[in-house]
Amino acid sequence: MATAVNRGSYPLQFDRELAKVFYGTYADLPAQWSKLAKVEDFPKGRYLSNAELSPLGNLRAMAEGEEISFDTPVEGHKKTIQTVKFGLGFQVTAEALDDDLHDQLKKLPQSLARSANFTIEQNFWNLFNNGFSSVTGWDGLPVFANNHSTLKSQTPINNLGNADLSDTSLKAAFEYFDNLVDEAGMPISIKPDKLVIPNSLKWVANDLLKATGRVWDYSDYTKGLVTDGANKYAPGQGPLMNGLNPSNGIVDGWSIFVSRYLTDDDAWFLIAPEHTFTFYWKKKPTMSSSDSFTTDARLYKVVTRFATAVWDYKPVYGSPGA
Repeated sequence: MATAVNRGSYPLQFDRELAKVFYGTYADLPAQWSKLAKVEDFPKGRYLSNAELSPLGNLRAMAEGEEISFDTPVEGHKKTIQTVKFGLGFQVTAEALDDDLHDQLKKLPQSLARSANFTIEQNFWNLFNNGFSSVTGWDGLPVFANNHSTLKSQTPINNLGNADLSDTSLKAAFEYFDNLVDEAGMPISIKPDKLVIPNSLKWVANDLLKATGRVWDYSDYTKGLVTDGANKYAPGQGPLMNGLNPSNGIVDGWSIFVSRYLTDDDAWFLIAPEHTFTFYWKKKPTMSSSDSFTTDARLYKVVTRFATAVWDYKPVYGSPGA
């Protein structure tokens, strides 16, 4: 058992002070995950299962007096998730207040609050970080993959890019959404509205969003001016329009979401409001305390329980970079 910190007695007021510090610190920490995740309560029971279901096909032409045709949806793969319990604690012993360490002890619940916050952020953002490998959608394939196919029509769908963020690669991502079909192969309208990126790509992304002129390839950008015929222009300027700027009317409005918890400096993601990156609460972070009979220490712990999941791959497009 870990070494404890000490004081002679444990009045209720001391517990209340530490709990107040914990909950206050936790509430004040800026949360990125909750600004993007679909947040739900986990249902009763240990497991949650969902299966994809195709819509019906298109109407069929009928001759006069002909019986109507009937269609059935196709049920696809079933995905099951369960919650995971996380916890951490610390101990306080008699010498702590005897040595006037009261203010130092208050730093422990602050640290515990930061640990809880980081654990939640890390687990949610790993849906993106591992979305090219171990995090799967309904079909059992990585969320971002080049070999998805629809249930009913078997139409191939590729939501995996393979290039660094640039004018060309981001246009390809928008075109992916332009050509989306549902599980029966019929066109659907899903409009992306958010580019999710790590800190390292915020400068590139800002140019792609706001420049009026075309944003040239960044191998040329780093050299300074770029050539268009007989003229030279600074990137983002010149006569060639930046089609990615929503003010030019080619794409709908979109924004940049910078996450410090994305682990790949080259990875980027274009997502629509219909995305299913979901965070499920089973038990929110809760602090509790008790006495240790064997050491006379006071034990404090924080426990939380939650699950994360992605179901539908279609409303998202991702690239790990070149």
